Amino acid sequence: MPLAGSGFPASAANMSGSLAPPTGYEPPTVMLVVVPSLTINGVLEEKLTCFFVGKMFVLKDCLKDMFSVRYGDVEWAGQVSAAWYVHLTDCSEETISNWLKGMGWNVTLVDEREEEE
Repeated sequence: MPLAGSGFPASAANMSGSLAPPTGYEPPTVMLVVVPSLTINGVLEEKLTCFFVGKMFVLKDCLKDMFSVRYGDVEWAGQVSAAWYVHLTDCSEETISNWLKGMGWNVTLVDEREEEE
C-alpha cells in the first residue's frame, strides 16, 4: 500500500506495466560547450561558462530551476546566436551532463578551456 502523502494514488499499488522506448527511438542530443570566457548580450564575461547547443525548449524550466541556466545572445566562433548558458563552478558541467544523461539525453561535451602546461 502506498505511503500517505507519497503523491501516488491508492490505486497505484494495483497497476502494472513498464516503460520502454519504442523501437527505433533515438534519444535527443545536446552539446555542452565549456569556454573560459564568452561574450553574452554584447558583454565579455571572463568566467568559466557552459552553453547548450540543441533543442533545449523541453528542458528549459528544469535547467533554470536546478542549475540557474539563463538565456541570451552568445558569441562563439565568430557567430552570435541565442542560447542557454550557465556560469560554472567547480565541476558543475559534469553534474549538468550527468543529469541530462540520466534524463535520457545523448550529451556531447566540447571543452574549449586551454590545457594547463
